[in-house]
Amino acid sequence: QQGNIPELSADDRAAADRMVGRVNTAVSRMRAGLRLLGDNAQARLAFSLANRAMLDQMRQHDRLQDKPRINDACRWRPFQLGFLLATLESTANEDSEFRDTIDLIWFPTGGGKTEAYLGLTAFQIVPRRLRYSDTGGGTAILMRYTLRLLTRDQFIRATRLICALELIRRERGELGAEPISIGLWVGQATSPNTFSKAAERVNEALASDEKPELVLDHCPWCGQNFAPGRNYDSGERHFHFLCRDQRCGFGASGDGVLPCNVVDEALYAKPPTMLAELGNWMNEGEISAHADIRARLFWGVIQKLVRAQTQDHGPAPVDVALAHLENQLDRLPETAYRPRLERLITDMRACFGLAGATVTELFEQHKGSLSRPLLLFCLRRHSTELLEFSHP
Repeated sequence: QQGNIPELSADDRAAADRMVGRVNTAVSRMRAGLRLLGDNAQARLAFSLANRAMLDQMRQHDRLQDKPRINDACRWRPFQLGFLLATLESTANEDSEFRDTIDLIWFPTGGGKTEAYLGLTAFQIVPRRLRYSDTGGGTAILMRYTLRLLTRDQFIRATRLICALELIRRERGELGAEPISIGLWVGQATSPNTFSKAAERVNEALASDEKPELVLDHCPWCGQNFAPGRNYDSGERHFHFLCRDQRCGFGASGDGVLPCNVVDEALYAKPPTMLAELGNWMNEGEISAHADIRARLFWGVIQKLVRAQTQDHGPAPVDVALAHLENQLDRLPETAYRPRLERLITDMRACFGLAGATVTELFEQHKGSLSRPLLLFCLRRHSTELLEFSHP
């Protein structure tokens, strides 16, 4: 297609040049990833172990679902493998020119985005352990959620990968003595802040013979259902999830401790390899009053949209978004944000019926982290024109 660009009109050539330039950059980065695997033995081993961990956790999940697959059926999808290869070099090389680049996976729901970023997560963790062994512990990955409703599912999926990596670490001395672990840090509405509060929940569960509300209710590796008197080791100075199934790699380990925690004090005492958290714009399920103005506005819109989904025959999503912004406009102090928000609301209302060229010009006028996503939301009918936007 690059050869066809000279035949296009001047306006189309500019858009085509941008898109082809991005494609060429992605291809160059994928080739750099392949060269890294070919030339660097440590990176090659790390990639191999990361893939083994992904395969192990996939097999384990299939086993729990009673849907075993042959190994050949467990393959990377093309976009997943492309994402991994494109990000390997900048992940492994601290001096890479793409080290500060944010790589966004934009793919439909259920397409495999989570597995793609978990594969890169595994690759980030393993080289650090290979290079520094016992001093390579501490937190290496920060996984941030935007909405509380995503937290539990994503945490369990990530925990399964961490379990696979930890079992591999126990086999290989070069990965160090410190466990590979994961922690959840989302506030007391979902998980307890202190050991004493965790102990209270466990004791209350023992008295009522019900599972305590501590995010996990089963072993993330073997699936054993937790019971109050069996799977929680809780005291004034510690908390652990335990597996007691002797057929499980963790249950058979002696102490049965699982490499995951949800109590804030435990995370402070021993920072996990991977930390999952909600952004600081959230507080007990609501937008924090201390969050940045842009964060409050944007996530306020998202929260209103999520709530509107539960209503039968409710208002159109765009009307929900605009109504929230207009309501917040009256509450904003006289700062630089107020005139900018007024202009954004006006432009959002003007989006409908615009020609492609005007849409592109309008989008380019709004560079802020708040404005661009909201304009995209209003412009979603212009799917063809969206392909031509020069994203930051």
